[in-house]
Amino acid sequence: MRRLLILSVSLALGCGPQRRDPCSPSATSAVAPPVIVALVGEEIDVELLLAPAVFCPQGNPVATEVVTEVLDGANRPVPHVHSPPTSSNTAGYSTHITFTPATAGVHYLTARYEPALGITQRQIQVALERSGEVPWLRTTLGPVCDEVLPLRDAVLCRRGTQVSFVRDGGAASTETISAMATAGDTAWLWTSARLSRLVDVDGGFERTDVALAVTGGAVGVTPDTWVQGTNAEFVELRALDGGLTEQRWTIDAGFAPITGPGLSLAGEVVGWVAPTKVCAGAPSVPVRCIDSPLQPLAAEGSAIWLRGAESGVVALARVSRDGGEPLVLFVPAQSSSLMDARQSRPVFSWNGRVVAVRADDLSLEAWRAPAPASRQTVTGSFVVFQLTSGETVIFKR
Repeated sequence: MRRLLILSVSLALGCGPQRRDPCSPSATSAVAPPVIVALVGEEIDVELLLAPAVFCPQGNPVATEVVTEVLDGANRPVPHVHSPPTSSNTAGYSTHITFTPATAGVHYLTARYEPALGITQRQIQVALERSGEVPWLRTTLGPVCDEVLPLRDAVLCRRGTQVSFVRDGGAASTETISAMATAGDTAWLWTSARLSRLVDVDGGFERTDVALAVTGGAVGVTPDTWVQGTNAEFVELRALDGGLTEQRWTIDAGFAPITGPGLSLAGEVVGWVAPTKVCAGAPSVPVRCIDSPLQPLAAEGSAIWLRGAESGVVALARVSRDGGEPLVLFVPAQSSSLMDARQSRPVFSWNGRVVAVRADDLSLEAWRAPAPASRQTVTGSFVVFQLTSGETVIFKR
């Protein structure tokens, strides 16, 4: 009897008179809007468009009001104005938000169309314009360098396997190297058989050399430490009492091989990328890893830039001095689509400027080349323009 009752109720619901809704779901699909980059202190006008959710033969609902909000990267409200909402049966609902960003970083724009028509959002990448700042250094390096690394007073210019030390506009000396890296006022140079540490002091360098068989692998440096990781072994040299002390340590094969191209350093803790993992550890700190399919791009300080091989996602993995699990921070949405693949970090060209993402807060900085440039380079600490005139202009980040 209970089964018959349920069946009769179902039939009654299914066969009763049906109310036909005159509106049907809209076939209009939302298209991702283009990436917007703005500058601190410059007014920007942004359209927020909401595609229609339904299509009504007698005309879609009309937006009578729009409520808007603009938040900066710290979720602080940003003063702004918006235009009255417009309504279209085909395009949907639209308003223009106008504001002047006061800080760099991602900004979130929201518009809610009333009565209860829907919400749309956009993200704006705001960069700090730094082109007007006084350059940290102007110098002449001669023919274009493959790599330029500034120190305190000297500048290292690498052409192939030759590095020149330029001070006061003239080359002080030249030597053969395999690679080089700098941190602060310290330069580390190495060949397959020797590692050298040079500290830029008044009038010259304090230099320490040590015999060391350096083969491939990822390298990380601080002013006092040089670390190389290959497979599951680390070779670490630290400046101590006027010399360099060597230490070697290994990790479990499950945390290797180290895929490079760089290592991050936070105190004694080393951060590296292994297949599908980002790890951190030290001789006295247990290795901790987090799963990550992203590929390493470059290391600077206590962080490693990462990028998805297919998705283009850009992130920053940080390691801590206490040896905790690495923390992955993602670059604000859509910045990755502007990334210049030729750079080893998030750098792109926009509106005649070079725009780079800072590692400390993921905000954007912009520089315009002071004159036609034949090459430009962005490091964690400097932006270098090698001009066609032969002059090199360096900004400090």
